[in-house]
Amino acid sequence: MVGADDPRQRSWALLEFPQVLEALASYTSLPSSREAALLLQPSYDMETVSYRQQETAEARLILEEIGAPPILIARDVRPLLEQLDRGMDLTGEGLLLIADTLEILSQGKAIGKRLQARTPILRTFSRNIPDLKKIEQEIRRRILASGDLDDNATAYLRQIREESRTNYENAINHLEGIIALDAGRNFLQEPLITVRGDRLVLPVKMEVRRQFPGIVHDISE
Repeated sequence: MVGADDPRQRSWALLEFPQVLEALASYTSLPSSREAALLLQPSYDMETVSYRQQETAEARLILEEIGAPPILIARDVRPLLEQLDRGMDLTGEGLLLIADTLEILSQGKAIGKRLQARTPILRTFSRNIPDLKKIEQEIRRRILASGDLDDNATAYLRQIREESRTNYENAINHLEGIIALDAGRNFLQEPLITVRGDRLVLPVKMEVRRQFPGIVHDISE
């Protein structure tokens, strides 16, 4: 760690090194990449400098041969992974963000393999990326683009959603039947079905509410 009064630190300040890091970070696409860019420090070790120059040369070769990969993630997935590690559930949106990140890892692995003979350092990095394509595909198979669970994510989910839709349709039909009755028209303020507290309800006239069977969910003044 270099102290603030160290000649090297003063030299970095004179060379506006923090501004150089900010400029570099502005070209990153991932939150973790930006963080890594801002933490970079110059090296005075010849072997380390040579290694980093080779890294840069290989990265430039990839850009020239393949172009910039379409890598863009708006949010950092690390907090989501920490939630999973603590046994917490994730939203569909969070799972899709993880799937997008896994797709980026697959792209990185493929790029490293494509030019492995000419980019040995970056190939070493990409070789250590685990193949998580199946997990990504499984997430996308079960989570819709909206972030909702697909009805067919599991057999049990499909069953309860079908039952829920059937029960909802039966309830609607029953309430519409009440509205259609002469007695129903006499009891109701309006011939319509509304929702209160996630329940389907009918607007019953105040003066006859005790004569109308059912549960009072709300009272209008």
